[in-house]
This record gives sequence, structure tokens and C-alpha cells, in this order.
Amino acid sequence: MRRTLGILALSTIGLVGFAPAAHAGSPYGGGGGGLSVGTAQISDQTPSPGQTVTVTGSGFAPNSQVTILLGANSTTLGTVTASASGQVSATVTIPAGTTGAASIVLQGSSAGGASVTVTVPIQVGASGGGGLPTTGAGAADAILTWGVAAVAVGAVVLVTARRRRAAARS
Repeated sequence: MRRTLGILALSTIGLVGFAPAAHAGSPYGGGGGGLSVGTAQISDQTPSPGQTVTVTGSGFAPNSQVTILLGANSTTLGTVTASASGQVSATVTIPAGTTGAASIVLQGSSAGGASVTVTVPIQVGASGGGGLPTTGAGAADAILTWGVAAVAVGAVVLVTARRRRAAARS
């Protein structure tokens, strides 16, 4: 019984490792607790202060106003009107003096009238140099690695337990 519970626990931990997670190269989904979810992308996730970047998004009400903010201090970077299909695209400038971790936030409403807030994390580098690029595995890669390892350990424990039972019966 104890072995079965251990195997079950390891298998559950392994499955958690396969839960979907945001990845730096994928579009970012909306947050803010609303029911409607939009998506957004930015042309450069490691811009320099003063650099212009293109922000695109979808999931907004057709022909509605969408506000683009620099999330850390809620500086308005621009306002854009969504297309007939609820998509937006705008070029904004990262304010001078902005460095480090920040986010671009798109705020608007869905076709049903619900609030839509989409956040895209960025890393603003030093002016001129663009900062060092981010390298190595991200959080999603680490979770996936640990999940696969947990499933592998669970499988080994299961096989070992079955072999011991078979040997004990012989």
C-alpha cells in the first residue's frame, strides 16, 4: 500500500511538470482575473531605453480603444483602435531612464464588454548596448525537466516493485 501511494505521488508530480506555462518565445495570454483572454507579442523583449518596438495583440472588442502601458509605473505609451477583428498593432517607444525588468500592458475590453488586460514581460537593457542577452533554460524548461525526471523515477520504482513481487512469489 505504501509503495502504491509513493508511485501515485511520483506520477502526480510528473504530470504537474507537463502543465502549460508561458514561454519567452510564445505569445503571452491575458491576466488580470477577467474571463476574456487576449494575447500580445512584442518585436523585441530586450529593448534599450529610447528604442521603438512594435506591440501586437488580439482578443479585443472590434473598433475599441486599447491603451498600451509600461506596467511598472503605468506610463501610457500609446492608445490604439482595434481592427474589425479585434486585433491591434502599434509602435511605441520605451521611455528613457527605464532599465531592468518591466512589462508592456495592453488594456481594453472584449466583444462581450469584459475587461481584457494582457501583460508581456520585457527586460530593458542599458542605453546603447542593449544589455546582455538572456541565455539558458527558463522556468518552463526547468518544470518540464523535473516533471520528466519524476515520471522516470516513478516508472523505475513501479518496475522494481513488480520484479520484487514476482521474485517473492517464485
